[in-house]
Amino acid sequence: MSNTTFRIFNPLAPKEDRVQKRRAQLRQAQHNYRERREKYLKDLEEDVSSSRAREARLLRQNKRLSNAVQALTGLLQERGGTVPPEYANLVQQETNTDSPPPVSPSVMSEATTAVSSSVSPTIPKRLPAADVDLDGLGVEFVLALERPCWRHIHGDPDKPDDPSGHTLTASSQVCAISSPSCDAAQASTGSTDQQQIPAAMLENLLKLSQMLNESDREVTPVQAWHYLRSQYQFGKLELESLLSLAQSCTDAVKCHGFGAVIDQNKFKKLASSVLQQRQQGSLPQTMEDEDT
Repeated sequence: MSNTTFRIFNPLAPKEDRVQKRRAQLRQAQHNYRERREKYLKDLEEDVSSSRAREARLLRQNKRLSNAVQALTGLLQERGGTVPPEYANLVQQETNTDSPPPVSPSVMSEATTAVSSSVSPTIPKRLPAADVDLDGLGVEFVLALERPCWRHIHGDPDKPDDPSGHTLTASSQVCAISSPSCDAAQASTGSTDQQQIPAAMLENLLKLSQMLNESDREVTPVQAWHYLRSQYQFGKLELESLLSLAQSCTDAVKCHGFGAVIDQNKFKKLASSVLQQRQQGSLPQTMEDEDT
């Protein structure tokens, strides 16, 4: 005997009941879809953070091993040993290459408060930006523009299972590299060693920004840095002017929940005023001055 149970159709049932039931089913389906989507995004964010941290550790390990090989090869040459040509060339290149001075972690940390107090005492404010470590300087510039995101970089504390939406920002990746509990403000004020940050981080973020940010009206901080680097006057731009530009941009930076962005036209105007200024003491106009 069949165990199939048939539901009795009642043609006299009120139409409103069927409509309400269908609406309830749709609401439940939408709710389940949102939950699955948020969980999926959260898992993706965690995977990206873990991948960036592993990449940074591997790059640091590779750098340490490379330095060890160079040191041992140099010692072997001093003792009269025979060194393969490829390793001898590495040592010679290392000896003849003058590395630019690294950027102090505090160079951009106060860019939004005061230009004169933000520059590290070890780096002259008149030093051209091209004469320092551009990778480190770029990271500091991008972190300064991402300042509006610092308070919510890790998402809503009351909703830990929801995605933060900021995994593809420099602040989030710097925190992932240094420590999972790192605060974005700490990352920009010097608690993170710039040597730990992969040089390719900004390049990877730029590629992602070009794919994900299709707006022709707004640019991400890393896109703003790329635009600044592409200008022919950048080589003569001094750190003081770069700091004043970061300070002027803070009022124009916005966050729509997926990282900081800045109006493209406003940024280009501010950047142009900095790049073209002739007098060393002149500072770019602020956003309030532009609006008036």
